[in-house]
Amino acid sequence: MVEFLVVEKESVRIFHKCLCNVYGSAAAVDRNTVGSWVQKVTATELHDLLRSGRPLVAVRHEVLQRDDAIVREDGRVMIRQLAVILSINKGNASRIIRDIYYFNMCVRWVSESHR
Repeated sequence: MVEFLVVEKESVRIFHKCLCNVYGSAAAVDRNTVGSWVQKVTATELHDLLRSGRPLVAVRHEVLQRDDAIVREDGRVMIRQLAVILSINKGNASRIIRDIYYFNMCVRWVSESHR
């Protein structure tokens, strides 16, 4: 919340007033504490923090190459099977197929150059 209010350029007074409204005057921290929080946040650069877990986009060059090799080896491979082999979801597997210019022709993936 401190980061948000700093980005919004709210003053320490307004921030402290919000805390008092939410927690009550007796339970809220004093204005000096709020000021030190704002100074600490202002001293650091505010960017998206790194997060653990899967990347938002699983389509990387290595995955494209692996997908292309799998499709060339077995033209009858299904999107679901590709997703399991590459450890990605079906939507990304389908997007990869489109990105490397394959289309489905009679239950077999064929390169667009062979149309």
